Amino acid sequence: MTSCKKVISYIDRLDKFPEYESLSFTAHQLCKDQSIFSQLVPKNLASHCTMGRISNGKLTIQVRNGAVAAKLKQTSPTLIRKMQALGWKVTAIHILVQAPYAEQASKSPTVQNNIRVKKLSQIGKDSLLRLTTTLQNSELKDTIQRFLAKHAND
Repeated sequence: MTSCKKVISYIDRLDKFPEYESLSFTAHQLCKDQSIFSQLVPKNLASHCTMGRISNGKLTIQVRNGAVAAKLKQTSPTLIRKMQALGWKVTAIHILVQAPYAEQASKSPTVQNNIRVKKLSQIGKDSLLRLTTTLQNSELKDTIQRFLAKHAND
């Protein structure tokens, strides 16, 4: 999901400040663990999941979607054995499906998920306004009026 290489440059700056020494050490250790984790996970899944924390022997893994979660669940016994062989104290795996917020936030608001968002033309707005004058009071009329009010300045 997020590459440690991108984060390392920021973490390295922490090394310059003694008060952040503990934080820097922990961040470097997390990146090292993520790197090892990425090598243990099947290659086709590695770029779609991130190691979370280990608490009470349970490793949390964050994945992008249900398909990756299902595949990872199938390989979890093997993954646990590999981690235990490296000395990690993991006895169970908890898989969380996470929405890709970071990716969506970085995309242009007009183009998300390969869908081009078009603005309603003035002719379209005028047509909807005329339509509302012919409708009786109803949920449809209220919805169209709210829509027009929301997009009045588009």
